[in-house]
Amino acid sequence: MKKIFALILSAFMLFSLASCAGEEKPSSSEAQTSSSASSEQASSEVDVLASANEKAKEVIDEQTDDTMTDVEKARKVYEWLYFNFKYRAVAVDVSGGYVDELTAELCDYYFKYHRGSCEHYAAAQKVLLDNLGFETYYIEGERYDAGAGVWGEHVWIIVHYEGAYYHVDGLFGGNHTASLTSMFFVPDSAIESTHRWDKSYYPACLEPQLLV
Repeated sequence: MKKIFALILSAFMLFSLASCAGEEKPSSSEAQTSSSASSEQASSEVDVLASANEKAKEVIDEQTDDTMTDVEKARKVYEWLYFNFKYRAVAVDVSGGYVDELTAELCDYYFKYHRGSCEHYAAAQKVLLDNLGFETYYIEGERYDAGAGVWGEHVWIIVHYEGAYYHVDGLFGGNHTASLTSMFFVPDSAIESTHRWDKSYYPACLEPQLLV
């Protein structure tokens, strides 16, 4: 019995060695090709974001001047973006989060077509304000459609300025309120009736409201 078991074990080991020997390892050229492709993709993403920043700077140079305060400049590009954007529902994969690569893709689409969904608008708004020196964050939540009487997914921006945080949502402000600037640098209290979000995830935007 022991001899039979030993023979079976020996046969199994020989079969395993033969199987391992038969496995093909990627050649050095294949490995280099894969590495090169990854590097090219990363380089492409950096180039796209750099291009978005350059286009944002061009807008800033055209729309603002040194006589304006930081907030006046922000308001000017905020208004420019609204009047140079057409809302079009576009499917966007945000499962990986709002990382730089996604911001680059969204801005690339916007600057090519000047249209898109709220994700494209928020990305363009973020890049414009970033290039003005503001600290900005995406905020994911919902907005209320009074016409349909329903809540829908929405993305907008929070801006950090002089120790305080403010909401910025020109897309909603221009399309759903009487005044475009009703959603420019506003606190939580000014937006809670039309927007909702998980407040535990984001800094509080408190009174007093910034006067501009």
